[in-house]
Amino acid sequence: MTVRPSKIVVGNGPYGDYGVLPYNVATWVGTSKLSAQGSHLIVRVDPVNYATQYSNGSKKRKLNDLESVTYRVRGIPLEYKLRQVQELLRSVLGLDAARGTVQVKSIAISPNQKTKMATVNFQNPPPCLSSDRKEWSFEIPDVDNSDAESDDDDDIIPKAPTITIDSHFRGITIFRSFKNVAEHKIDCVAISGLGGHAFGSFKERAGPHMWLRDSLPSDLTGARVMIYGYDTQLHDSHTFQDLEALGSLLRSDLQTLTTQDSKHTKPKTVPLIFVAHSLGGLIVKEAIIQMKRDKNHHALLDSIYGALFFGVPSQGMEITSLIPLVKDQPNQGLLHSLGKESQILRNQCRDFPKAFGHQDSEIICFFETEMSPTAAKDGEKWKMTGPLSILVDSSSARHGRPWENEAHHCLALKRSHSQLVKFSSNDEDYERVLAVLKRMMSVAVLVIPRVTFSTKEKEEMTSEDNDCLKSFAFPEITYRRQEADQAHLHTCEWILQHRSYTKWISKERELLWIKGKPGAGKSTLMAFLYQEFQASQDNFLLNQRIGLEFFFHGRGAALQKTPIGMFRSLLYQIYTKISLVRLPIQTAFKEKKSFGKAGTSWEWQCKELKDLFSNALIDSAKLWKITIFVDALDEAGSIVARDLAMYFHDLNDKLAATKGASRICISCRHYPIVAANNSLEICVEDENHNDITKYVKHRLNSGIQEMNMVGLSIDEFQELEGTIVTRASGVFQWARLVVPLVVDLNQQGESLQYIYKELSKVPTDLGDVYEHIFREVIDHRNRTRTFHLMQWICLAEVPLSVTELRFAIASDDLYIHPARESCKEAKDFVDTDARMERLIRSLSGGLVEVKHHMFKTTVQFIHQSVNDFLLSGGLKDLSSSTDDIIGQSQGRLSKSCINYLRLEEVLVGGSELADHKDFGYTDVSSRLENLPFLRYATKFWFLHAEKAESFGTSQQDLVQQLGSPPGPAFQTWVKIYGKIDFQGNAKCPELGSTLLHIASSSNLRSVVQILQRDNVNINEEDDAGNRALHYASRWGHKVLAEILIDAGADIGAKSRNDSTALECAAGNGHEEMLRLLLHRGADVNESTGASGNALQAAATKGNRILVNMLLKAGADVNAQGGHYGNALQATAYSGHLAVVTQLLEAGADVNAQGGQYCNALQATAVLHGGHAAVVTQLLEAGADVNAQGGHHGNALQATAISGHLAVVTQLLEAGADVNA
Repeated sequence: MTVRPSKIVVGNGPYGDYGVLPYNVATWVGTSKLSAQGSHLIVRVDPVNYATQYSNGSKKRKLNDLESVTYRVRGIPLEYKLRQVQELLRSVLGLDAARGTVQVKSIAISPNQKTKMATVNFQNPPPCLSSDRKEWSFEIPDVDNSDAESDDDDDIIPKAPTITIDSHFRGITIFRSFKNVAEHKIDCVAISGLGGHAFGSFKERAGPHMWLRDSLPSDLTGARVMIYGYDTQLHDSHTFQDLEALGSLLRSDLQTLTTQDSKHTKPKTVPLIFVAHSLGGLIVKEAIIQMKRDKNHHALLDSIYGALFFGVPSQGMEITSLIPLVKDQPNQGLLHSLGKESQILRNQCRDFPKAFGHQDSEIICFFETEMSPTAAKDGEKWKMTGPLSILVDSSSARHGRPWENEAHHCLALKRSHSQLVKFSSNDEDYERVLAVLKRMMSVAVLVIPRVTFSTKEKEEMTSEDNDCLKSFAFPEITYRRQEADQAHLHTCEWILQHRSYTKWISKERELLWIKGKPGAGKSTLMAFLYQEFQASQDNFLLNQRIGLEFFFHGRGAALQKTPIGMFRSLLYQIYTKISLVRLPIQTAFKEKKSFGKAGTSWEWQCKELKDLFSNALIDSAKLWKITIFVDALDEAGSIVARDLAMYFHDLNDKLAATKGASRICISCRHYPIVAANNSLEICVEDENHNDITKYVKHRLNSGIQEMNMVGLSIDEFQELEGTIVTRASGVFQWARLVVPLVVDLNQQGESLQYIYKELSKVPTDLGDVYEHIFREVIDHRNRTRTFHLMQWICLAEVPLSVTELRFAIASDDLYIHPARESCKEAKDFVDTDARMERLIRSLSGGLVEVKHHMFKTTVQFIHQSVNDFLLSGGLKDLSSSTDDIIGQSQGRLSKSCINYLRLEEVLVGGSELADHKDFGYTDVSSRLENLPFLRYATKFWFLHAEKAESFGTSQQDLVQQLGSPPGPAFQTWVKIYGKIDFQGNAKCPELGSTLLHIASSSNLRSVVQILQRDNVNINEEDDAGNRALHYASRWGHKVLAEILIDAGADIGAKSRNDSTALECAAGNGHEEMLRLLLHRGADVNESTGASGNALQAAATKGNRILVNMLLKAGADVNAQGGHYGNALQATAYSGHLAVVTQLLEAGADVNAQGGQYCNALQATAVLHGGHAAVVTQLLEAGADVNAQGGHHGNALQATAISGHLAVVTQLLEAGADVNA
């Protein structure tokens, strides 16, 4: 029986309302598969495998709306225009003008660049497209198929051209392309979800609008917009492809996306942004992980800027109702891999941030806030009529990359799962998504050329280049800039019009100081400026503009807050971006490398890093326009900050003298740095009033909407807003702290008068605000726990992860006894990171935050001023103690570390780790995951003890804790440290170390005195031959050294490498220690192996005071030996002009032979390309310019290898034999 329904309702699957009726629905015009069931007609929708209901009495959709059935046409000749396509389809489908109107909705060049593709609707479905097939092919009539270039080739048989029409939309479908390559700026690829249809998933429900085709191409100018289809139907599936296979297919298909003017031009690389729904996002992530592992796809990976993820179940989704649909089918494995317990997804969450972790990329996650119907069986049919459920919860949908967890990375849409990507015309949510896409595109078109350029530069690097880069790199190298609060919408823009900024940006070389109170928003402003600089670099390769940055981080790891970290970061960036600087830096690295492995046998010193960077910048600035951003100098410490300020002023003067094009922008607090009178300055708190107003207005509005707050009248709202802004007095941080308090009070139903009363109690000074929060906001019953938390966050040597903090707190004497087996047996142990994060928020009153990075999470204060407040008295107030709270706190942390090291599970696990000879970095890291606090406790217990003792808190209890002689915990600790120390920490104990060695190294006088009373051997050696006096001398602990000497320490004892206590003191710059040892009878001319002697060790570091002291004590200025040969060669190599002069005046032989570089002239010529001033001094002192010998042969050859033209010229003018 043939039944012609008068109404039609399109059904939807669990992950998409497909909206496109597949071709077989058109069978109502002939005899077919529609069957009557009561008052309804049911039809099987093959492409999506869901029932579609036809209701005779419904008014939902008329049958003559079948023009919404959309088909794809491929193989259209490249020269065909719109009218020709319409005529072609009428011709091959046998349609007449009256009955067969063809509506071409889009037409674009295919990925293969040889044909076009189109999407079409028909006023009435063509009968020839009404079979069970999903794809049809038709020959194109009347086409000249000859090829002039192949007429004489007998082996080439011309093929009749065909077009292919389909309704499945699998593979790539392009909606918009460009004849003019210059107009093509970006690719946008949309991917549907599980069981979804490539086209229908993005089509509005019960309407013809498909936003990716009908709106986005015109709204996102320059974007080639396309969709990607794949087969993941659920019921009656015969495929067993899994997530890996789907990712591989996508990766392969994306390789076909090239754009070019003709077959003779080189393909153009444009940035790529994904729009992915549900499973589609997982496929994108899998494809990217595969690209990372395959070098052949690295170029494609580099072109990807980011993605918009809509309901992507990174941590799994609700699949319970779907399991029956795939029972006993080949595809059930795929469905189960998407569940919340999926190990596959856990692995993907771990691997994706590593594969796609470059800082100039972006993932934005959208998540549903409405429940969706689930699948239920109605007779023999499956329908989406089951109980409502949250298919992908917000935590799963928001789990992109760990460091993208802020509100601006995760956006809620008031929609169900399938509706997340269905937008109608003039849809407000579409406008929101479009705004995000436009912003991403504006950045991507600038970032991706730099990424691909940088990749090309890296690909051109040698293995030696990569080794050199590794010596500069450290894990936290970009953390602080990424952590800096992102500027609120339309804030910070004032600076672009500020007179000082416009003057600075208009010059080729200039210094700009950005100053402000603590919390005024300097770091946010600096991050904004750096991003603005990056975004403004149109044709940056042609303009040769380079940006370098470093953001000091007082709450971070050591290298994040020291000049050494800054110079290493800046050198890493300039080495990567500018190839011409590599030779002199590589030369310096090779010289250092001759001592052994970087980080183990040697470390970069601050002065040599400073010289390397200064020379590299000055040389580069002659050809490139370089802009440097350095944030928060004050967080390096007041003395260091003043020194760095002077350095940047001097550097700016040198750039001016050499006419180098390099601008420098620095931010700091008003004190301790004072800018030069001629510097350009901007005072942030004088300019940010409007920014704070915008921020407060937005946050109050958001609070009202998000928390369902009691509404305020416009006048009341504006008055409250104005009061907060006025009291902030230019301090953003004050407003940031106060607005949540106001929102909370309003949510609790308090009156406006009460809010003003409470607001008036909040001090305007930040320090007073923090005190107010600790006293009034945090529950007084939690004061003890809050104090303990603040101790760890304030005084930890490096920021702890959430997991580390859990175990650190549990290891305290209050909670655990060392006899216990595990921290998990501790009192009140916090068993999950999620619970710990909640505790952190409540115990800190919002003053502590958790930051997520690629490799770890870190717990830190929301602002440096919180740390400053606690150290300046806040901790003491919290503790209610009259004693020295800093010393007591440091001692408490040290004891907690040792408590952890003494636990049974740590002793067993640590011993296994230490005794395994073949463990590498990966193996060690894997084992440490099971002992999360072991790395910190191992590296820092004695540093906390040293600081405690320096504040007057005796550490003699360590002898009892660790034993005398030390027990198994101490011996295991020594072995573990050696196993986990991959960076050559100078404090890493040698095997065979005793507590006396550690106490002498850490200046623990109270411990040494106890050990002395216990009659320990004062001259006991570790496995490297070091004695306690070596360690005391190396670290400059004069009083402790006197205790050791008085107790019988051998002052002239040598280690295995012939080092003496005197050489240790001289080489490390300890004046008082040197004076003590000389006074007690140390031999000033004792040979000390590779370092030569004490004089050579001091000269290498350029220490004039120590050199003078040693010379007066009788040091032989021409004594030979060591790596450099003599003291003059050592200091010449390091470029210390003042010490070179000092030694020459003391009678140093300028032509003395010996050492790796034969003589002083060759030694100074080899490093950094040569020190011109030192070369001049040596030549004036009679240096033989043609002296032969040494590693490079002579001075001219040495400086030629280093590539320093000025010194080459000097030597030639002095008579150097160019043919020697």
